[in-house]
Amino acid sequence: MSETFKKVPTFLKGEPQVYPRVTRDTPIYANYVIAGDFVFISGQTAINQETGNCTASTMQEQMWIVMEKIDRILLEAGTSLDYLVKDFILLKDMKDYPVMRSTQQEYFRQRAPRLLESPPGSTVAQIAALGRPHYLIEVEAVGYIPKK
Repeated sequence: MSETFKKVPTFLKGEPQVYPRVTRDTPIYANYVIAGDFVFISGQTAINQETGNCTASTMQEQMWIVMEKIDRILLEAGTSLDYLVKDFILLKDMKDYPVMRSTQQEYFRQRAPRLLESPPGSTVAQIAALGRPHYLIEVEAVGYIPKK
């Protein structure tokens, strides 16, 4: 694989989730993929990658954790939250939309204020179920990697 195409697996409890070391009930997927000048981030939830548990119970807590994960992945991929192009947000219940957006905006205010004036593209959908019953939100994202 060239440097312009790279797949990075998801880690859970310190183990990459690749065959044959896949934790039971965890699908095999890349945490993110770099393709050319873009990074494609798989759906992020509030699961703690170290413990495999999700202890956050409110939309505000879960959204903040998800935003921190997306922020960290973008940095790892060689870019930053400022270059967030698009997010796709899956909600367990659309009633959580106002809290989700206000939490995201507060995160942007603290970590990438430019996104408040020039926000990324975004799609939000309510779905019947997420990967685990206690998940309230899952967010996938696309970021741009500018030339250095």
